[in-house]
Amino acid sequence: MVEELKNGSNDDLEHIRKMEDDVRRAELQAHRLESDFSDLNARIKELENRVSAGGESCTLAELLELARQQEKQNRVLRELEHKKIAKDAEHEAELKRIQKEDLKKRRNSFERDYADYLEILNNRYVGQAIKQKAWKTICSAWGINSVRRKPWYLVWNNKKNAPVVTNTRVVDLGGGVNLDLVWIPPGSFIMGTKGWPWAVRKNERSAHSVTLTKGFWMGKYAVTQRQWMQVMGNNPSHFDRVGPDAPVEKVSWDDCMEFIATLNGNGDSEHSSSCGFRLPSEAEWEYACRAGSQTRYFWGDDFGVGHCNAENNTAAHVENDVAFYDDRQCMYFAEKGMLADSTMVVGQFKPNAFGLYDMLGNVWEWCQDWYEEKYYKKSPASDPQGPALGTCRVRRGGSWDYGAGSCRSAARDKFGPSRRDFVGLRLVWTAE
Repeated sequence: MVEELKNGSNDDLEHIRKMEDDVRRAELQAHRLESDFSDLNARIKELENRVSAGGESCTLAELLELARQQEKQNRVLRELEHKKIAKDAEHEAELKRIQKEDLKKRRNSFERDYADYLEILNNRYVGQAIKQKAWKTICSAWGINSVRRKPWYLVWNNKKNAPVVTNTRVVDLGGGVNLDLVWIPPGSFIMGTKGWPWAVRKNERSAHSVTLTKGFWMGKYAVTQRQWMQVMGNNPSHFDRVGPDAPVEKVSWDDCMEFIATLNGNGDSEHSSSCGFRLPSEAEWEYACRAGSQTRYFWGDDFGVGHCNAENNTAAHVENDVAFYDDRQCMYFAEKGMLADSTMVVGQFKPNAFGLYDMLGNVWEWCQDWYEEKYYKKSPASDPQGPALGTCRVRRGGSWDYGAGSCRSAARDKFGPSRRDFVGLRLVWTAE
C-alpha cells in the first residue's frame, strides 16, 4: 500500500507504515492464539476419547478447567479478530484520506502550472515559438502525450486523476440539463470580404486582419429551449412544437442579458466580460464560424444543399434575400423527412472544423457588439469589441427563412436590442 503514496509526504508515509506494522502484529498475535486454541481442542478431544474408550479416568475438575481455558482463548481470539478488523478499516480509511489529499495537492499544482501556461499563451507580446515551447513543457511535466501542432486545452480528469488534452467541456445547468462547450484557440483571420458579385453588403467589404489574442469556450450549439427553460423557467419560442432541443428564439438582446446574468449568478453580464458567460464579440463569432476557412461558407463557396437550415421557406422565394436555392433545399429536406418552414433540433448538420454546429442557418445569433455600418474601417487589429455606442446590436448567421446571402460567414445584420424575431444566442465562457 505504501507504493500507492509515492507523491505523499514523509510524515504520511511513516504514519501508514506504523499502521501496517500494527496490523501485522495483530495478525501474528491472532495466529499464536489460534495455535494455542488448537492445542486445547486436541487435549479435550483426547480426554473425550479416553472417556469413550473406558480407559484412563479424568475428573470433572480437569474437564471443567480445560473447557474454561478453551472458552477464554476463544473469547480473546474473537477480541483480537475484532481489533484486527477495526485496525484494517482504520488503515484503509487513513490511506484513502491521504490519497485524496495527495490528489488534491497534485490537482492544485497542475492548476497553478496551467495558469502560468495560459498567461504565456494569451500574452500578445510572446511569439509562437515560446508558446509552443510552453505547451511542450507542461505536457512533459504532466506526462501528457500530445503531438498536436497547435496548443490546445488541458482539463483535469477526475476518473484518471490526471490532466488530459481536450477541446470540449460540459457545464451542468441543473435538473439533468447540460451545456456543451468547445475550446476556440487564439489566432488570426481575415474578417469581412472584398466583395463577391451578389448579396454582399457595404458593411462587410472592408476586409481586414484581426487577431484574437485569447482563446475562449463557445457553445457547441445555440442555446436550446430546454436550456433556456432550465435557467429562466419559461419558453418564449415560436417553434416550441419542434421540441426542447430546438434553439430558443423570439428572444431580444435584452432578454439574453437577463438570461446570462441569471446564469452567472446575477452578475452584470453587459460589462463583466473578463470571465463567466457572455455573448461573443462579432469578431469572435466570425472567427469561430470560419474555423480557418476564408470561403463564403465554412464548407466552401457554393451554398449547395443540405449544409444548414436556411432557404427553408416554401412560401416565399424572393423574400429577405435573393433565394437561389429554396426549391432544391426544400426538396432535399422533404426527401430526408426534415421539417419545412421551421427551425430544427440543433446538431443535424455537419459541424465546422472547430466542432461547432449550426453556426449558419436555423436561427440568427446575437453578438455583444453595438452595430455600426463602417466600423470595419476603424476596427482595431487585435480583439475588437465593436463601437462604444449605438442604437442596434449585431446579429449573425442567418435563419431558416433567410436566403443563402445572409448565411455567409462574413454577412452582418442588425436589430434593435429590444426586438424579438427568429433570433437566438450562442454562449461564450471565459475563465478567470
